[in-house]
Amino acid sequence: MKYSGPYKNILDWSKRYKIILGIADGLLYLHEICQRRIVHRDLKSDNILLTENFEPQVFIRVIIEN
Repeated sequence: MKYSGPYKNILDWSKRYKIILGIADGLLYLHEICQRRIVHRDLKSDNILLTENFEPQVFIRVIIEN
């Protein structure tokens, strides 16, 4: 599917690649670096937020169990 609207070129391949690397860095942090054990059961594109500079932020919902 090709998009031809006013935002056609907003996500060129270099921005997409930067987003992919940022998501990979976030997952690496969650799995290897973070001191707390975090289980993400609902990781999907809806849970990846982008900043104004297209830097991805992995959104996780934290549930604290006693």
